[in-house]
Amino acid sequence: MKEQGYTLLGMLVALGLLSLILLLVMASINHLVRNQYLLQKEVGALDQMVEAEDFLRKELGRLQFVPYCPAMLPDFHNMYIGSELSFEYQDNLYRSIVVSLPELVHENSVLDLWALRGSGGAGYKPILPKDISGIVRGSSVLQVRGLLPVDLYLEDSFLMGDLTAELIGVRNVVFYLTDCRASAAVKAKREGDFFELGSVDKKMVSEVLDLQRLQVYVVKEYLIYVKVEKNKSNLVVDFLDGQAFLRIPDFVDLRAELMSEGVLSMGLLLAKPSIGVVMESFVQEGEYIRKLRNFDVLEYRRLLIGLGDD
Repeated sequence: MKEQGYTLLGMLVALGLLSLILLLVMASINHLVRNQYLLQKEVGALDQMVEAEDFLRKELGRLQFVPYCPAMLPDFHNMYIGSELSFEYQDNLYRSIVVSLPELVHENSVLDLWALRGSGGAGYKPILPKDISGIVRGSSVLQVRGLLPVDLYLEDSFLMGDLTAELIGVRNVVFYLTDCRASAAVKAKREGDFFELGSVDKKMVSEVLDLQRLQVYVVKEYLIYVKVEKNKSNLVVDFLDGQAFLRIPDFVDLRAELMSEGVLSMGLLLAKPSIGVVMESFVQEGEYIRKLRNFDVLEYRRLLIGLGDD
């Protein structure tokens, strides 16, 4: 009986050790799987941040905010405005960079990655050029308008010449025209390989500008913000042409500021929701601070973009 008891006890001990070993193996496997999962999310977050940074630096860094004029610049406030544009274009092109902020900012508001909330753009000042819903609470909205030179000339009612990538596949384009003495902003419609001005705008341009000294620029416009859609957030770049949008997922905050000497500061926060509950914690990078909940991957980048360096 003693031998049978020792044998049974040995089997129980062996089973206990085996169970413990299996638990340790499973825990190790789960740990490895979770680490691999987090690593993949971190790599994805870094790729998304690099995509956003490369795009913003390329697009905004190449813009001009005044034409190439060796002596005196034309006065934006005396710009002639085409028949299809509103007179707000004078002020919009003059200001070029506008950072809109919500009138009410809740300093202690928490970004919960499981329940992201957005608000409408009606509470933002200066006012936005279009209605937007779902802006992540507390984030900035950036308006940018700049000029890109193109090798076009005006013949009769047509702007013709070499069409750059900016002009391919678009139906309507706003052009900024100047002879460095006066200037005009006009909308032209695509006709084959040319862009046609309306008869009223053609007459106006011919009367106020010296066509032999004409410089032609494409007006580029961007509205940049972070938007919540179906509980998922995206960094959105709206080209304000009714056609093109860029969306990069998982961005949850944008802080923009126009600094001295033509430098634009952009703070971008990217975060991915966690699987399990994660308590609140502060994200602090220099002067930037934000409280988040239920995230497991985080990437913050502050971009300094020189404007009009060329």
